[in-house]
Amino acid sequence: MGAWSPGGKRPLVLIGDGGFQMVGQSISTMVRYQHDSIIVIIDNSLYGYEQYLLGPAFYTNPAQPPLAYNELPNWNFDLFTQALGVTQVATANTVDGLRTALAAAKAHTGGPSVIRALVRTRSLPDGL
Repeated sequence: MGAWSPGGKRPLVLIGDGGFQMVGQSISTMVRYQHDSIIVIIDNSLYGYEQYLLGPAFYTNPAQPPLAYNELPNWNFDLFTQALGVTQVATANTVDGLRTALAAAKAHTGGPSVIRALVRTRSLPDGL
């Protein structure tokens, strides 16, 4: 999920909700060794990039449903990461909310911080 080394720069890990569902348990190791990584889970409830590659019409046609196997179950990421020992957890659904969550994460030391960034299911980054 990320890289960390004592005395090095603090990692900022960006991961989609689908990817996190596959490797999220690795946060327990970050907690154990007090890695101060900041993990931002980009939550759109979808394997978004796979949807883009295999069914791009979903992003341009509001009537087009996503491919069924790209829809993700709705995890409670806050409770999941807290169960693994994370003490700094936030959810953001606006730019200002994300700024506030990032500032709180930067101020937190002694373990990882997790931010769940909620984005629209049909949103795509510029350039795709």
